[in-house]
Amino acid sequence: MRIFDNEIIRIINLVENLSNVNVKDVVIFDNVMYIVVEKNQREKLIHLLGILKKILNKDIKILEYSSNVFEFLKELIPFVNFVKIKNYNGIKVAEVGINKVYKGIVYGRNKRKLKLYKTLLERMYKINEIKII
Repeated sequence: MRIFDNEIIRIINLVENLSNVNVKDVVIFDNVMYIVVEKNQREKLIHLLGILKKILNKDIKILEYSSNVFEFLKELIPFVNFVKIKNYNGIKVAEVGINKVYKGIVYGRNKRKLKLYKTLLERMYKINEIKII
């Protein structure tokens, strides 16, 4: 079960009350807010993006939740070719296949984006590690 701090709860309530969407999760990373909403509810939130940016004073990215890890990662990382979920001694690892040309974009400076991907996968799918191959 995820534990939300007061700021995240306040943001989830604000977004749900303004847009009438079901928010699954909110992650703030590098002054960008990632809002994960139920499938097919992104359109309801897009028209309020400008208002939310002004209220929250952050850049916002909207992601649609999917029960399929590949679909969720494909939305998060557009260059994903395949995803394999493996279990190593109780540790779930997502092996994500990406073309070598795009690895630098996917990693980000000092592999910062990997931390974001790992955080989202842990919270949404209970996956402990992510490997880019």
